[in-house]
Parts: sequence; structure tokens; C-alpha cells
Amino acid sequence: MDGQRPGLEEAGPGTLFDVTLPVWRVGETLLYAKSLSDHLFEGPTTIVFEAIYQGLGGRNLTSVTGRRMMRGGRIARQDEITLRTHVDAATIDPNLPEIVHPLLSPLYALFDFFELSMQLVNEEIASMRGRRG
Repeated sequence: MDGQRPGLEEAGPGTLFDVTLPVWRVGETLLYAKSLSDHLFEGPTTIVFEAIYQGLGGRNLTSVTGRRMMRGGRIARQDEITLRTHVDAATIDPNLPEIVHPLLSPLYALFDFFELSMQLVNEEIASMRGRRG
């Protein structure tokens, strides 16, 4: 497969879980929810956010792009997790990493207790924001 890291060609569908993708998707979604609330509501607004990840069991936590060094063998032992939070919409933009990190940490812990670092979240949010601009 063109553009893929060596060794990933053998990985079939539903076998990998990228370490950076949830940070990007949750960050993007929260920023979108904040923007939407700014257009729909006046004054303070609370965003209630819920994410359900299914089909995790047996997936290997990896860096599909190869941008992150990952030690192999981090396998999810649970098939599903539901993550929830509620935040004041005004706090999302200035505090996005501080919101995303505790929200996603339980998801990453499913992969043999992998600890999601604040540094990874900060770097990926900054990268995400740079590409949105």
C-alpha cells in the first residue's frame, strides 16, 4: 500500500487503533460544538459531550503515520467505552488540551494501561489547530 509504514501492510481491518486520531477528532468536534453554540445561543452555554468507541477489543495501539514512537503490544482488552463530559462553551477554545486529556485518558488506558501524556495531547492539538487555520 502506497504511503503506508512498513509492517502495516499485513494489518487487516479492525486490528489497529491510531494513537493520535482520537485527540484530533475529539478536539475538532469540541471546537465545532463551541462555534455552533456561539451562533445559536446568547450567554453562557454548557456543552454536553459523549463519545462511544466500539469494536476496540483486540486492536493494537499504534502510530499509523509513524509520527509517534510506539512500543508494540498495547492491545485493547475491552470492546467498548463511553466517554462523557460537560464544559462551559467559553472554556473550550482556551482550554482544549485540558478538556481533551482527562476525557480520553480512560480510552487509552484500555490498551494495556497506556497513559496518554499531556505532551502528546498538547502537540497534537497544536498540530490540528495549525492545519485548520
